[in-house]
Amino acid sequence: MSDASPAAPLHLVANVVLLALMTLLHLAGIGSVAVNLAMFFQKPSTRPLLEDPERIGNMIAYVLCGLWAVSGVIAAPVTAVGLAARAGWARGLGRVYWGLSLLTVCCLPVGAYGLWSLSRDDVRRALSARWRYRQELWIGR
Repeated sequence: MSDASPAAPLHLVANVVLLALMTLLHLAGIGSVAVNLAMFFQKPSTRPLLEDPERIGNMIAYVLCGLWAVSGVIAAPVTAVGLAARAGWARGLGRVYWGLSLLTVCCLPVGAYGLWSLSRDDVRRALSARWRYRQELWIGR
């Protein structure tokens, strides 16, 4: 038994960095939604909201962007911390996060890389190696 757990593969470290950057992007998204909502409600309209298809479309877009931004502010850093700590659950959460990020289109390349990298054998082994390492310490083998 070694004294330290195996080194993290490059793709695992890259995921942690990308998730940290995505957290910042989600924070910026929350600010953008707040500014757009403020401008939306300050602009006078001659028609009621429910009779204006353009305003309804804008409101739906703001709500969807806001949901994505708020959920990402929670999911991205939690996943990053989990992957950095080599928790096995973080791989599943990361795959769900990256899969949903494909729907945003602007994050398509990053999401595709995240899904691909988390499905690699070296990343899977690194996350399960931590479990085996902790189990060896606990059991004392």
